[in-house]
Amino acid sequence: MLVLLISVPLTVRYLGQERYGLWMTITSTLSVLSFADLGVGNGVGNAVAFAMGRSDYGAVKRSLASGLLILLAVAVILSVVLVVAFPHVPWPKLYNITSKLATSEAGPASLVLAACFLCSMPLGVVQRAQVGLQEGARYSVWLGAGSLLSLVGLVAATRLHVGLPGLVMAVAGVPVILQAVNFLHYFGFVKPELRPLYSDVDYRIAASLLRVGVGFFVLQLAYVVTTSGDFLIASHILGVASVTQLSIAQRGFFVGPMLAAMLTGPLWAAYGEAMTRGDKRWIAVTLRRSVVTSSVVSAGISATLLAFSEPIFHRWVGAAHVPAPSLCIPLVLSGIVGSATGAGIMLLLGTGMIWEQLPFSIAAMLLGILAKIVLCRAFGLNGLAWATVLVGLAITTPSVLFLVKRCLWRDAT
Repeated sequence: MLVLLISVPLTVRYLGQERYGLWMTITSTLSVLSFADLGVGNGVGNAVAFAMGRSDYGAVKRSLASGLLILLAVAVILSVVLVVAFPHVPWPKLYNITSKLATSEAGPASLVLAACFLCSMPLGVVQRAQVGLQEGARYSVWLGAGSLLSLVGLVAATRLHVGLPGLVMAVAGVPVILQAVNFLHYFGFVKPELRPLYSDVDYRIAASLLRVGVGFFVLQLAYVVTTSGDFLIASHILGVASVTQLSIAQRGFFVGPMLAAMLTGPLWAAYGEAMTRGDKRWIAVTLRRSVVTSSVVSAGISATLLAFSEPIFHRWVGAAHVPAPSLCIPLVLSGIVGSATGAGIMLLLGTGMIWEQLPFSIAAMLLGILAKIVLCRAFGLNGLAWATVLVGLAITTPSVLFLVKRCLWRDAT
């Protein structure tokens, strides 16, 4: 998180307003690849947690091997599609950019970022294993190391003036390398008995992972379109420069929700194991505590940032990028609502209530896109931010509350 906050002023000063907006738009647009694994990655995490609830270590190994095979196949297929389609994509038109430098960098930067995503896809099995086995702290150490080294790469890239593609490689490529080292270290030395081998592939488990993955796929698609679509909408309606203003404001007020997510994220696997064991009392108590804690943390930090937003942003990114209070308020509200709702979503994901969420997620996505376009045209970035708050209060929060109650009442499976 600290690396994120440090990198923003560095990249804004280096790239300038339009190219920084281009970078954020590229990142948000290509985040579509984060769910290109067809939801199999999340399915593997749940399969590992459920197997641990049954103390079935053989199933853990078979799930990891089967998931890795699928992810490798998907990554290879998407790589071929990317290479074939790349020359035919009108990158400047897609990102709504006009300057000569930004136009020349849009395609290569997109290609580099996509390549990093695709390389990380099969390597992500180690993350699913560590989270599913409730060893998330181990994965976080590697993730933190990757962030620190990416900051070093960012500083080097700005000093060497390598351009946007080189900057993307420095920031996105280094964490992939650390992920590969984590993969080799974990399955080579820490848990060699869980090393994914082709001989352990179980095609019945693979088919099950694909079925569960379809649900995760749609959920991830709805989430990515709902969140990352903001930059693309702002770019086409208000111009790519507006993306810089929105991105900086979002990242500043993301601190509170991000810390809250750090507290609730590890509960995903724990809920799955507890549900398999039938320990609903622990689930209910933990859920209440997580909702209260995440809400308090998010609200406390966000309210403090809001109260002192002008001097904080002034020192952070300069006077030219201080967001207006009219934009800050809806960002704070959406962060607080999202933190409380996110604590409940961890329970739904961990206990396998995937398909039940789909109608509500799709409705929120469609209504969100419509509301954001209409309100952005009418009120600019403020309308875009308020649309997120309204959709969250109207659909997401009530649906999560409803599904959480169903989850606590249903029989353990």
